[in-house]
Amino acid sequence: MISENEEDSAVYQSRAVLEFKAKTENYFQPIGGMSATEIEELVEEYVKTKLAECDFDAEVLDVVISGSRCRGLEGKHSDLDVVVEYTSDEREDDMFNLLHEDKLIIGGVKVDINPITEFRTGTLEEYLPGVEKYLEEKSQKLSVREKLKEKKIAVQASDENAVKGSKKKIENQR
Repeated sequence: MISENEEDSAVYQSRAVLEFKAKTENYFQPIGGMSATEIEELVEEYVKTKLAECDFDAEVLDVVISGSRCRGLEGKHSDLDVVVEYTSDEREDDMFNLLHEDKLIIGGVKVDINPITEFRTGTLEEYLPGVEKYLEEKSQKLSVREKLKEKKIAVQASDENAVKGSKKKIENQR
């Protein structure tokens, strides 16, 4: 049972968020030698600093890496998508603009911070199942592409072997 203090604490995370983060830790490829958790902590500090510098009245509730990198599906030019849940009367668009002024880069990777609130986009608990569904679809598409690529390589190898076989036959007939 969760106490009222735990529910009101920024440390409290729902089972859905904890499971999402645990899965991310399993698939995440370190960036600049940092784990997913270390990057989430770095981004949280960055956001809190920006809020203080710009006198934004907002409180960070949680930070989660989302997007292709959280499941090891990234390409060589993929950015790092991070969702920040916060409470405030500040609009999500204004928060987005604030957090993108400096173009945060971690380990040579551009960071795309997506701020969300309970009353606009929803909580992380509500938001992450949609992310998970998107990532599963992306994973399946990548899997199909990889299978097609493997088949193409196999067909090319087969064609090359057939050509070599034909050349040998011609040479043997001479």
